[in-house]
Amino acid sequence: MQDVQRKVLGVARESLENIAENPLVRVSLKDTTLAAAHASAARLHVQTGDVALGVAEFRRAETIYERILEAAPEGAERDTVKQNLALIKMALAQTSLRIETPAQARLHLESARELLGQLGPDAPADFRRNLATLFRMVGAVTSATDPREGRRVYGDSLRVSEELAADRGTAENLLPLADSYLLVGGADFRLRDPASCEKLYRQALLLAEGEAGKTDSLAWKGRLAQAHERVADLFLRTGRTADARDHYRVALRMVRAASLADPKNVEAAADHSRVLYSLALAEARAGDNLPAAEHFKTSLEIREARVRAKPEGVALKDLMVSLAQAQKPDEAARVAETVTQKFGTDPMSLVDVACCYAICSGTTPPGAAGREAAERYAVRAVEALKKAVELGYRNVVNLETEPDLDRLRARTDFARLLADLTAKSR
Repeated sequence: MQDVQRKVLGVARESLENIAENPLVRVSLKDTTLAAAHASAARLHVQTGDVALGVAEFRRAETIYERILEAAPEGAERDTVKQNLALIKMALAQTSLRIETPAQARLHLESARELLGQLGPDAPADFRRNLATLFRMVGAVTSATDPREGRRVYGDSLRVSEELAADRGTAENLLPLADSYLLVGGADFRLRDPASCEKLYRQALLLAEGEAGKTDSLAWKGRLAQAHERVADLFLRTGRTADARDHYRVALRMVRAASLADPKNVEAAADHSRVLYSLALAEARAGDNLPAAEHFKTSLEIREARVRAKPEGVALKDLMVSLAQAQKPDEAARVAETVTQKFGTDPMSLVDVACCYAICSGTTPPGAAGREAAERYAVRAVEALKKAVELGYRNVVNLETEPDLDRLRARTDFARLLADLTAKSR
């Protein structure tokens, strides 16, 4: 299907260009149809891994909707245009995060929030669903620098999602509810409430299990795998390593099946590699070094293939930590330098870079030269974290519990950084 989609996109792009260049055709075709065509092309580009082309098509749709809005009269038609434009801006925010910085995504989200906030109180259910989605996206770009505000916005999403699910228990309402349980749970963990986190994660798990048992829906299978993965993440970070491995293994069976069923699906491959990597972390903590090494190796192979296909930001960040875990510190450091050059003003990316250097510090050879290299990597890791804090990073609980930072735990400069960050976060 990926190959078919690419051929369709080629035809669609040529047709859209002809429409744009032909004034007679442009007059006879409604602008909303043209905007929708660009948006559909954008989504197909993203699905096939052409993120930059997807962003370009979303921007074309955005320009057309903005032009329509300028001329639209007050009333239901104008509200519809506002909602469509808000959806495009939300899609731009979500897509651009893969190749741009969260600051740029935040600008798109602020515009979308302003547009949705202008709609009346009697807006239909699809508007409320879009509003809940917007809250989830705003929470995602807010949580790292303001965990309490992130929790508040995620809570708004949960409130709207629960209202929609109570009105009508369809998949389009229940799927966002499961997402909100997971997001609010994660926010509660960042605010030092692991009990509430586990409760919300289990609510998502129960909901996904129930719905996945009723249907062959890939969406519900995906949510079920995600819920198992989140529960495992919580257990790994709170010392329940055996329980973490159990849930990771369940998630791995599901994401592996999804990836094998659709080998060209880059999102499925990313999920597969991430769960493999996390399971390997849990196995390494438990002392199961052979299976850990094998899972790290497979995860690295998937990530290398992804970067060869499209060297975008998220893929590069995943690759650098996998290279470090594979005891390839020089290669990992080179990728980390590239990530720093591209995303050096993004605090979350700098934390990823710090994780890479921290892992590298534990993979150097024995002897004096190895010890010197290990110290250099550890210092780079702490420096990256300091820069992230300077740029506003406040997720102290993540730094306290992130397994990839374990090799920094005994360092006084790392302990001092955590203490300073704790004081700033109060």
